[in-house]
Amino acid sequence: MDLTSLCSIIAHVSHLSVLLLLFGELASCPRNPALPGFNPDLSIIRVNDTYYLATSTFEFYPGAPIQSHPNLVVDWEVVSHAFNSPLIALLYGVPTGAVFYLINMSRWVLWCLCYDNYDPNARVFPPSDPTWTEPWGIDPDIFLDERTNKTILTWSGVNNNVERIYGIYQCEFASINGKCHGTDDFHRATIARSKSFQVQSTSHADLVSTPSGEWFTDFLGRRNINGSSPLGRETFLAPVAWVDGWPLVNSGGPVTLNPKVAPLPDRSALPPTFLNTFNSTSLRSDYYQIRIPYMKDYEVTGGFGGLPALKLNPNIYTLSNRDVPAALIRKQKSLNMTLSAKVTRMKPLKSLLQEIGIGIYLSEFQHQDIAIKKCPGNITVSDTCIYTQITRNTTITLAATLLLYEPIPSNNAGVILHIRAQPLTYQLGYSLEGRNQISWITSVESKWAAFAPVNYFVFTGAQFAIYATGNGFPWPWDGGDVRFD
Repeated sequence: MDLTSLCSIIAHVSHLSVLLLLFGELASCPRNPALPGFNPDLSIIRVNDTYYLATSTFEFYPGAPIQSHPNLVVDWEVVSHAFNSPLIALLYGVPTGAVFYLINMSRWVLWCLCYDNYDPNARVFPPSDPTWTEPWGIDPDIFLDERTNKTILTWSGVNNNVERIYGIYQCEFASINGKCHGTDDFHRATIARSKSFQVQSTSHADLVSTPSGEWFTDFLGRRNINGSSPLGRETFLAPVAWVDGWPLVNSGGPVTLNPKVAPLPDRSALPPTFLNTFNSTSLRSDYYQIRIPYMKDYEVTGGFGGLPALKLNPNIYTLSNRDVPAALIRKQKSLNMTLSAKVTRMKPLKSLLQEIGIGIYLSEFQHQDIAIKKCPGNITVSDTCIYTQITRNTTITLAATLLLYEPIPSNNAGVILHIRAQPLTYQLGYSLEGRNQISWITSVESKWAAFAPVNYFVFTGAQFAIYATGNGFPWPWDGGDVRFD
């Protein structure tokens, strides 16, 4: 077995014990994807010897993470988010689906965030009012021609609302007022498809040069796993050579998971263990929420002198609502990984509607959850049960699986919920604190995290969620805190 094959099946351990995350890779594991997990629609630039890369986040907030690092393949770090204000993000009720400029679209209308005074060393993008543009469409890209000092806007859309000829369009763009001046006929798109390549559905390429003059392209793609791609569209990397004025990608060969490209470094060392102890007043910048919260849905208690913990503030919404549930999201970055979340200091649940759980989340139509709930009926062994719920599309929701088992202590309860991700399946299970044995309850095919219901599309990828909900009712005033610690 070669190293690439071994790395593709090794279980990257991601242990989220109260969001305690441990993850690693084998030495010399593939450098592709450069940004694993749901990271599509990238745009990349280099400022001196530092690269900045933005990707799409769709309905997740804060939006459009800005990631940075001195090299192109390892240790990308989220340093900020472009859409870090509800006034900019415009996500209420949306469905699933130097001078710094970030061009974006919302419901077919293009708009630009123009950071005229951005200091790359500040590592925080200041607020910027959007500049709405004259054209409308999707998948925009913006380019500053250093020879002419003109800004070129490229997008996909229709020529007008009468002929509606769909294609790729360009214009000279004025960032001050969003006006377009003229178009360019010399552009085209080339599409190729294979059923055997490791990386498929490549698109949205962007070019960048290194300080020493080498050229590379970052682009989105999918890792095809038995006909589906549960991780969604990821960011990949390939070298570019200029031949007779034309860019030649990867010497004309297929994109692989482990290209040998000088001078970029290999992923030659295991990353350090990731430990989130919640000993500050804020979360890391790579946590997300679904749409824009109306109020604070979580608190980090470690910075207030109390016991370190993440506390959720449940509301009426569930993961199946097109609204803002009390949930925190982290991207699934490997086809083989395990998430574990420990719920402690839990008061006895008072209502059958109270629910505390974790899930694999794609959209309000597709998520697979395992949760703690109150047992129905007159249960003498324990009043707390474990449910698994598989929500597959808009019309089919499998009945929850009820599991009765040994008593869970009410005070300082250490119930650990687990989701094991594998290339073809997700397994849902639980364990009790202090015991290594995991009881796996059920499994679901991972392809359900890749296909949309009828008349919907999948633009995102599978993500891990921790959540708590009153299932249509407010959390009881005396229902106790929901703590992951």
